[in-house]
Amino acid sequence: MMKSWICSALVTLLIYLAAVLPVWAALGQSVASVARDRAAMEGQGQSEPGKGYSIETITVAGMTIKEYVSSDGVVFAITWRGTGAPDLPLLFGS
Repeated sequence: MMKSWICSALVTLLIYLAAVLPVWAALGQSVASVARDRAAMEGQGQSEPGKGYSIETITVAGMTIKEYVSSDGVVFAITWRGTGAPDLPLLFGS
């Protein structure tokens, strides 16, 4: 019983890591990528300064996408809220 649980946990962890690692590797684009994303999605843009970073918001088709940009101009996180999912290959890169 215990071996089965451990094997299930390891398989789940490996699947999770395989799915997440390519996303993290694609982040790190310059702040210029935010403008390209907004133009490609034909969305409205807004910028909010934060402490040590800024939040670049794109609003399109019932969805709000936030790209977090470090003080040195690098996108370090992306979140979204709304119906469906945005064009993830566009946001995360190749």
